[in-house]
Amino acid sequence: MWSRRILRTSRKDFRYPPILPVVFYDGSGGWTASADFKERVYLGDVLGEYIPSFRYMVVRLSGYSNQELLDKRNELSLIMLVDKLRSAADFQTLKDIPEEYFEDISQKAPETVLKLIGKIISVLLLRLNVPKGEVEEFTDRIERREFHMLFENFEAYDVQETRRVSKAEGKAEDVLELLEELGPVPEKVREQIMKEQDLPTLSKWHKAAAKAGSVECFLEEMGLE
Repeated sequence: MWSRRILRTSRKDFRYPPILPVVFYDGSGGWTASADFKERVYLGDVLGEYIPSFRYMVVRLSGYSNQELLDKRNELSLIMLVDKLRSAADFQTLKDIPEEYFEDISQKAPETVLKLIGKIISVLLLRLNVPKGEVEEFTDRIERREFHMLFENFEAYDVQETRRVSKAEGKAEDVLELLEELGPVPEKVREQIMKEQDLPTLSKWHKAAAKAGSVECFLEEMGLE
């Protein structure tokens, strides 16, 4: 079979099948870059004759409503629906997806495609700071074709709030790291710093900890006990 394929492609009248280049864009603004591939390649003006010349189609996620995606009833539409998640309200809307939509995908998609969908969606959810355990359970259901249960126990995450809390925790850990270089940090103070969620306060503590000569000096200056 391999030798026959070589002979066929070596024929003078052989033509490769057409390829349609598509860029999937999920940004909030409009697409402003050139759609000409050669114009996007470094040193394209110098090596132009050796660089493939083609234009690509830009598919904007914001150009599709949830209902339009549901009507497509395919694997890509599910990925696009999850990629549209931006707030807690968005998570809630996914619970209203008709069972028929998931049944179509479950019946049509081969295992290799299901695994690919799971990996792509896990990346999208982790980007939104969804807990890793929730992500693993979500993608596992996809691979087991349990689409009808996908959003049954899925939490509604406030994405912006989750990011803020995560940033505050990181800032608090930075403050403690600086203080521990000066000496032992009382457990009560450690808990107080880790519970603080106000970012300006944490930034103030971080600067003070970087300049302090001792843990005691820091506590006195910041009014902590």
